[in-house]
Amino acid sequence: MKNISTDPKEELKGKRVRVEDPFAPTTIGRYRLTKLLGKGSFGSVYLATNDEGKVVALKEIRSEDDPKNLLRIQTEVNILKAVKHPNVIELYDVIQDSSQRIFLATEYCSGGDLSQYLKRKKTLNELEVQKVVHHVAEGLKALYKLNIMHRDIKLQNLLISCNGNKTIVKIADFGLAKYLTGYASTYCGTLYYMAPEIIQG
Repeated sequence: MKNISTDPKEELKGKRVRVEDPFAPTTIGRYRLTKLLGKGSFGSVYLATNDEGKVVALKEIRSEDDPKNLLRIQTEVNILKAVKHPNVIELYDVIQDSSQRIFLATEYCSGGDLSQYLKRKKTLNELEVQKVVHHVAEGLKALYKLNIMHRDIKLQNLLISCNGNKTIVKIADFGLAKYLTGYASTYCGTLYYMAPEIIQG
């Protein structure tokens, strides 16, 4: 798999990148927002730098003071803190602002997600496919050892980290993840990527 993006620091060098969300503050805690990376059902994700110049992805999560949402966020944070593996996204920081929004600062993967990569590449050769499957399997094995179910493995949640000529696939977005304490029976995830057993009930 080729290196498909520049170093994120090079991406920011010499540029004044405007945040595209007009309602977003320019700073969150010690992080300066530089670019809107995307939006989802639970919030937005920004490219940001901290006061030491470290580039991160800053994921906004709207809790809306819902106890279920707060529990889900706490579970996601606890899981990310517990898992330390090169094929799982790393959590750096957790910030809560005055409007009760919660932000997770994670490592920034400059290659985007696997869905975007496939759209650019069109096809992958056998060695590239082997590498992707190996990295995802290693990440899932690390989760399995801790009795963690991700519950939403899909192309959009597999991020590509580029560092020089080294490319690593990382499992991300643990919003639906949970610790397995018995049989899994909750119907959740993305339909086209669900296990047949979940769909069949």
